[in-house]
Amino acid sequence: MSKVLEIRDLWVAYEPGQWVLQGLQLQLKEAEVLALLGPNGGGKTTLLKTVLGLLRPQRGEVKVFGLPPEGARPLVGYLPQLSPDRGRFPVTVLDVVLMGRYAQVGLLRRPREADLQKAREVLRVLGLEGLQDRPFFSLSGGQRQRVLVARALAAEPRLLLLDEPSTGVDIIAQEDFYQLLGALRDREGLSVLLASHDIGGITALADRVACLNRQLHYYGPPGEALSPQVLERTFGAHMQFLLHDERCLTCRRQDG
Repeated sequence: MSKVLEIRDLWVAYEPGQWVLQGLQLQLKEAEVLALLGPNGGGKTTLLKTVLGLLRPQRGEVKVFGLPPEGARPLVGYLPQLSPDRGRFPVTVLDVVLMGRYAQVGLLRRPREADLQKAREVLRVLGLEGLQDRPFFSLSGGQRQRVLVARALAAEPRLLLLDEPSTGVDIIAQEDFYQLLGALRDREGLSVLLASHDIGGITALADRVACLNRQLHYYGPPGEALSPQVLERTFGAHMQFLLHDERCLTCRRQDG
């Protein structure tokens, strides 16, 4: 499989000497899901912004499909954290998905029939075709999450970046969402870089896991990421987790 993302000795700081990311070495291959696990403030969003080309590293190198991040943007879709219900603009589900076509259409131009067809196709693939005329903010959290994924997929990316996609979504919707990502990986060959502080269902979805808290504390198969030593280094000594599903890789309890 070809390399989608390659990160070598990455150092990023917002202020001189105040490193948010220190010496990261990562890679993501085609049709893989790489989960970034770590606490809030651990550098996950900073890493995603660096991969998008929104932040420039002080040291190291990031290549996306062999290109600098700025050159690879047309190949990358992005789902930011779900925001609270502020600024309820009167947009429909179809309107939101069509926003993903702006790069092809142009910001002030009307969408073409081909753009409408692509938006409807993505809605169908994600099981949302019956909602295209509904107001976006009338949907449940899980439905809105899928619509925002549809917006990202409407741009026809080869790499999808997701920042805390389970925020504000109930546990059933989270599990459905992870199954959807797995299907997109398997059916469409989509590569996914997913950031979260939730170690639940993500570990069952991911092909590899990177445990990140400014530094990389683990990078490899999901099961080995969940040792007490790795979790302590990543999340801190005083932590506790409890998962309910016996099929999940993380069904154990750890008290620090």
